[in-house]
Amino acid sequence: MKPQKSGVFARRWFALAVAALVAASAGLITLAARSIVFESRLLKKQAEERLGTTADATADRLRTDLEALLDPTRRAAEAWRGDLVSVRRLAEAGLYFLSAEGRAAWPRSALTTEPTAEEWAPGPFEDDLRAAEKWEFTTGRLADALVIYREILSKNPPPTVEIHALKALAAGHRKLKQIPEALAAYAALGDRHGERPDPAGWPLGVLALSRSADIWDENGDAARARAVRAALWEDALYQRWPMTEAARNKTLDDLLPRLDGTARRREERRRVEAWRAGAARFWKAHGGEAAGFRSRMGAGRLFLSSGTLIAVAPAGNGAVVGVAPVDFTAWATERLKDTEALWSAGGERAGEDGGVSRSVWTVHPPLVIRWAAPNAATEKKLFRQRAGALAGMIGLTLLTLGAALVLAARALRRESETAALKTDFVANVSHELRTPLSSIAYIGERLAAGRVRSDEERRELHDMLRQETDRLRELVDQALDFSRSLAEGKGYDFKPTDLAALAAEARRRFDGKARARNFTVTYAAPKDPAPVRADAGAVVRAVMNLLDNALKYAGEAGRADVAILAAETEVGVAVRDYGPGVAAADRERVFEKFVRGEHHMERTREGGVGLGLAMVKNIMDAHGGRATIGDAPGGGAVFTLWFRREESDR
Repeated sequence: MKPQKSGVFARRWFALAVAALVAASAGLITLAARSIVFESRLLKKQAEERLGTTADATADRLRTDLEALLDPTRRAAEAWRGDLVSVRRLAEAGLYFLSAEGRAAWPRSALTTEPTAEEWAPGPFEDDLRAAEKWEFTTGRLADALVIYREILSKNPPPTVEIHALKALAAGHRKLKQIPEALAAYAALGDRHGERPDPAGWPLGVLALSRSADIWDENGDAARARAVRAALWEDALYQRWPMTEAARNKTLDDLLPRLDGTARRREERRRVEAWRAGAARFWKAHGGEAAGFRSRMGAGRLFLSSGTLIAVAPAGNGAVVGVAPVDFTAWATERLKDTEALWSAGGERAGEDGGVSRSVWTVHPPLVIRWAAPNAATEKKLFRQRAGALAGMIGLTLLTLGAALVLAARALRRESETAALKTDFVANVSHELRTPLSSIAYIGERLAAGRVRSDEERRELHDMLRQETDRLRELVDQALDFSRSLAEGKGYDFKPTDLAALAAEARRRFDGKARARNFTVTYAAPKDPAPVRADAGAVVRAVMNLLDNALKYAGEAGRADVAILAAETEVGVAVRDYGPGVAAADRERVFEKFVRGEHHMERTREGGVGLGLAMVKNIMDAHGGRATIGDAPGGGAVFTLWFRREESDR
């Protein structure tokens, strides 16, 4: 019976062992599967964050390029004064002026028809005019005729009669060699009725200037005559006066031989003619949309119309407009050719399959850019890789059940903890970077938009910008220093040096930040040197990191002490802080990456990502040294970096 009972007992133990093995394998598979899912989600989140960063950078680059296309029009709008100088500048730049009513204001439209004779009928003053003409042309008593013309003008006649009287009065004074009176009459004609055309289609302002120049010529003042004709040339060229094309061309043709710089003026006339032709094409294509441009332009904007970019910027009682010299489709395609983004304009959506999208509102309708969601094939590949590794791990567990279970449990726990730490690290870094970046973006937008009420406010904004930039630089430098320290000896330049001098250098570099925070660092230099073999830059960074920790957790004490310690075979640099100290539960892990002491975090509002002390430990490991933590008398903690003493040559 005993052998039988023994066999049953063995079989029972075997069944229990198999059951334990199956249960252990099932548990291991479950834990591994959860780890795979967690890591897959983490990788997906990281990929989405990288995609978002790429999208922001691309949108900013496109926005900057579009602003550069808008800048020439904005500058022209800022320089607009509504005079002929402004018009000349618009012509040279190929731009046009749009009135508030949404119509073309510059260049002006030419008269399409000449005034009718009925418009020049004298009306009730016909008898007076005939009497004056009789005295002038029949009897030859010109002086008496001028008296009648002056009487007509004193009776506030209608414009047509006033124009007739002023022309006759100026001509009569010219015949009598009464130069000041003749010039005054022509000046009055141009000032009061300069834009009104005569029956031949000539603006009276042009007639008045032309006759004034002739008078100066007759009296031997050629310089003044040329000056008047030069002004008349510019007025006619840039359409100060509304006139028919024939009258305008004849005016320019008649003036050109009588002016200096004939070749230059011909070139200027050719350029202005091309500008006027371009204006005609522009209004033919986009004149119907002009009012809409005005209502939506804000402080200046680009508008996409039939594949053409139109730049609009407010100026005076209207806006300066022009066509950007680019093919928008080719422009956008060229700038996005190295990305996987899809783009669309005209208010259309660039696909709705998830992913990340950005809208660039510098152009209207906005330019929409979309990136597809990360490819799921990567997750599947990762799952297959993890599944294969899991099968091998299960086989190993079947051979060595006890050891495999212990190792697997520890490995899974460690992996879960590491993944959790990575998640916390990503969250901390995102939070720490987002705050200064948001502040910098807000301040930059205010400065760029000119929303500053005073110079004092501008200086405050610049100070805030510098502070946030320093904060961002500090976070980046910390991450870079940690990355550099991970080399564990690779790239370090070990040379004989004095540890006391390195401690003094670290204190000197930290002094600026300490003064800004009302923080005091004391250091008593030793009498004798402390020779070590080390990389000077790495040691200084490590000491400065300890000083930075002391500053964060100093509380109301506002101070830290640095000292050089000497042992039989070692020398060290100690940094004492006056904060809450480091709890015993945190000391074993406080030098690990991504770890921050819970007791410390409860006592400070300072940001951090848990890399500082990990960097210190990496540096000390590369030097073959060690970092220790101790309690300071009266409270606080003492961090000490121990190095092997370098034997000096005898």
